[in-house]
Amino acid sequence: MQIIVRPVPTANAGNDISFCSGASGTIGTSATANYAYSWNPATGLGNSTGSNTSVTLTTSLTSNDTIPYVITTTLFGCIDRDTVKVIVRPIPTANAGSNQLLCSGNTLNLGTSSTSGYNYSWTPSTGLSNTTISNPTLNLNIDSTAIDPDTLFYVVVTTLNGCTNRDTVQIILSPVPVAAAGNDVIFCSGQSVVVGTSSVNGYSYSWLPVTGISSTTSAQPNLTLNNTGTTFDTSTYVMSVNWFGCIDRDTIQVIVKPLPVSQAGTNTSLCDGDTLTLGTSPTAGYTYNWTPGTGLSSTTSSSPLVTVSNPGPGILTLTYTVNTFWNGCTSRDSVTLTINPLPAVGATASSNPICAGTGTTLTASGAGSYNWAISTAPGTSIGTGSTITVTPVASTTYLVTGTSSTNCINTSSVTVTVIPLPSVSITAVNDTICAGDTITLNAGGASTYNWSTSGTTIGSGSSVSVSPSSNTTYILTGTDANNCSNTDTIDITVNPAATVSTIIGSLSLCPGVTGVQYWVLNPNPNSTYNWSINNGILQSGQGSDTVTVDWDSAGAGSITVIEITDRGCLSDPVVLNVSINIILTPAAPTGPATLCANQAQGQVYTSLNTPGSVYIGLLMAVIY
Repeated sequence: MQIIVRPVPTANAGNDISFCSGASGTIGTSATANYAYSWNPATGLGNSTGSNTSVTLTTSLTSNDTIPYVITTTLFGCIDRDTVKVIVRPIPTANAGSNQLLCSGNTLNLGTSSTSGYNYSWTPSTGLSNTTISNPTLNLNIDSTAIDPDTLFYVVVTTLNGCTNRDTVQIILSPVPVAAAGNDVIFCSGQSVVVGTSSVNGYSYSWLPVTGISSTTSAQPNLTLNNTGTTFDTSTYVMSVNWFGCIDRDTIQVIVKPLPVSQAGTNTSLCDGDTLTLGTSPTAGYTYNWTPGTGLSSTTSSSPLVTVSNPGPGILTLTYTVNTFWNGCTSRDSVTLTINPLPAVGATASSNPICAGTGTTLTASGAGSYNWAISTAPGTSIGTGSTITVTPVASTTYLVTGTSSTNCINTSSVTVTVIPLPSVSITAVNDTICAGDTITLNAGGASTYNWSTSGTTIGSGSSVSVSPSSNTTYILTGTDANNCSNTDTIDITVNPAATVSTIIGSLSLCPGVTGVQYWVLNPNPNSTYNWSINNGILQSGQGSDTVTVDWDSAGAGSITVIEITDRGCLSDPVVLNVSINIILTPAAPTGPATLCANQAQGQVYTSLNTPGSVYIGLLMAVIY
């Protein structure tokens, strides 16, 4: 067996190196013939298969970052290794701060807070409080007459373990503007005043608070404020002026006086002739002035009395304004009065004059609603509506109160003349008659007359003769020259008439016969009878319905009776003529004149019995 012993190559990674992040270094040594090389890791290497190579690295660490690199050397299959350390030092952070505006005379801080191990260097040093700290203070001035700012640059250099970084900050140095808000102001609520001063070219302006400012960016805005209270309102306004970012401020005091409270009253509708108190109770210290003065009791009172007038026909509108003064401030208020004309109320009567006891219709016009009364009691209503029917007993004045749609009231009147009725009367000799009698009724007290009973006209004229058969009321209507009518009545009582009609007794008698009876047919037991005898003597029975008579010498004789009823009614005389003669002519007997055969037995016939006479009957009969 042949054994070949190969030599082991020598690996040499070189010396450790150190550089700042982002910089480069060289590792390894010179190459040896027949050696093969490789590096691990290959990160940042310029040549990972060379005996030496450049290396470039950055680090995000804030402290040194050590990275081992291994070189592998190969010779005929034999290997050797060596390691070298690459130390990457971090770059310090340079922070000069944000670009800033520095107003002349003011101070600001540059940079940031310091980091341990860092070294700082600032340039230029002008205005800096310290050039070797991380955050120096910068204070600079610029001529106040400058019209543009200066632009300055400050650089900070930061060193850490020999690694350096730098940063630059831009500083704009500007003059400071001068704010002039103007003088303090005092004014009345609602007024406007000018605040501030004239504007300066290049300045920009702002105001706080913004309340009432017409333009918050104007150098001289209008300020309008209200004060609804009762005391002075004081506030402060600030003007801010900006020039290239530099600001100045000025303040003014603003005093707003409250306005006096003006109260003219409430808009009202009135009627012609109405009065109304305007305004309100006075306030101490206030003075007042009203316009126009038309109809006012005073133009300087807080509550004048106004008397309005509008004769019509249209609606009139008046506006009254009160100006109220206090502490030099004025307020005003207005009230509008709508003045309506009174309605043109009229009243008429359908008939006038009228006769007593008759009615007339009163008609109102010119308004919307109506109320009626009489002049002697104007507060007592007797009716409503546009018409009313009245029947006054005497001449009366009627008042009508008319109300329009606008509640305006006017009155009118109409006098109704009442003519007394004629004193119509009926006269008669009596108001009681007997049936069948006639009575004359006489009229008086009027000019023309009309007679009626139970709705039936029975005549006209100043008298009328009537013959009622029963109790009757007669009505007289009399009309005078004024065409007024009145009535009178009379009740005529009709008593029953006497009923006597026949005297019963002997008609043929001998001279000197005595004690002959005579009587009336169907006598009235309540009547009395008055008898009189011709050619004879009444022996007895006067006043009764039966008498006894003595007859005298031969010749004609008669007996007369008059009935007098219990109501005083007299009958006509009833006369019975008798013949006084020695030759008698007796009256035929009374009894049936015609008989049937089966009725012939027992018939009675009678005749008047004359005292002293004897009667002999002769029968002549025809029997069927």
